[in-house]
Amino acid sequence: MPEPIDLPDDFAVDPHASYDRLHALGPVHHVRFPDSSTGWLITG
Repeated sequence: MPEPIDLPDDFAVDPHASYDRLHALGPVHHVRFPDSSTGWLITG
């Protein structure tokens, strides 16, 4: 499994910038949220 992509600290304030960046890279991403939890983010 790939290392999770770290989401920025302001992810909860403005998630759309992160969604746009990740969507350009593909539809499914293993991410680390600002609280250090990990999960999967579906962007497409």
